[in-house]
Amino acid sequence: MGHRREYLPVIEEARVELFGDHKPTDTLLGVETLAAPGYLIEVDAIAALD
Repeated sequence: MGHRREYLPVIEEARVELFGDHKPTDTLLGVETLAAPGYLIEVDAIAALD
């Protein structure tokens, strides 16, 4: 299936809902497949806790 530009607005909407006006750095890569068939997005995160 690969990267689909039509998903970009949906991804941005989710980011705004989650982070509001704070926009953390991100990287978006289009790939042919992810870990399992049917996966549309993969998220990798690092959190710093006090």
